[in-house]
Amino acid sequence: MSYLYSQLWLCLFVATLLGGLIGWFLRGDNRSKLNEIESRWRSRFSELEYSNQALMNRLKQNGKSTFEEKYKNIQTRLGRMNKAAELSSQQLTMRKTEISKMEQRLESNHTKLLDKESQINELSIELSDKEALHKKTEKKKSIHLKNPKEDTAEKSTDNNQNIKDLSIKLEEKISSYK
Repeated sequence: MSYLYSQLWLCLFVATLLGGLIGWFLRGDNRSKLNEIESRWRSRFSELEYSNQALMNRLKQNGKSTFEEKYKNIQTRLGRMNKAAELSSQQLTMRKTEISKMEQRLESNHTKLLDKESQINELSIELSDKEALHKKTEKKKSIHLKNPKEDTAEKSTDNNQNIKDLSIKLEEKISSYK
């Protein structure tokens, strides 16, 4: 077993020496390549940095003028919107006053309508009373047919005339509401 360990240590020592020699020779060659790659990247970086700066300057100049134009456009649009808002506000105020006047007229007409309805109801009650009276007189008239008197005939004619007058008044009131 010790023979195996000695062979293992010998192979590891040879591999270390061989790796060190190869690395030493390659190190000098890679350093020049690494320096060459680094110089190419530095030049490329400086070119890109220069073009970036040029683009930023152009963007500042163009962007500033574009920004100013957009700002002016926005200001004019804002002015137009403010004028339209003022006009709409004035129209809204006018409409509100118009609506309040119409509401007052509606309320006034509503109270008038209620008054007229109460008058119609009163006339209807009066008419129904007169009709009831007329029926009563007609009944009495039919009872007194056997003994007609001049007074009852005159009363029935007066009652008939009163009923007709009230009917005409009621129809006129109803038609005035239509």
